[in-house]
Amino acid sequence: METLDDITDESEQLRDQLRKVYRVRGTSLEEILQNGRRQLPKDVSKDGAMLIDALGKLGHPKLERTVDFEAVTAARSRMLKHVNGINVWDIRKGKLLKIAGVLAFNFWLIVGLLITWMVWTDKL
Repeated sequence: METLDDITDESEQLRDQLRKVYRVRGTSLEEILQNGRRQLPKDVSKDGAMLIDALGKLGHPKLERTVDFEAVTAARSRMLKHVNGINVWDIRKGKLLKIAGVLAFNFWLIVGLLITWMVWTDKL
């Protein structure tokens, strides 16, 4: 059976990894999961909610008995597997390409509108 210190240490490591990968603000795991809820898949969010619920119950003598440590360990390992499987460089490259695509589209749209205006007013 895991102890309170083991679960809190591993949740802090998970918090740091989520903060690094998704670049969300927050001091606790709950804040990070709340701020990054649009970026996280639903199953990872559910695992995070289970982990936060378990962390809230730990430290209380009677509520600690209700925590299913196997489920918490499985949820934490699924979250770590998800976070470790993300290629951060690929995500950032995709964002840069998306911005470049939007800029190129806007440029060609303006050029097309300019040419259309020039033809319409007989200036071309």
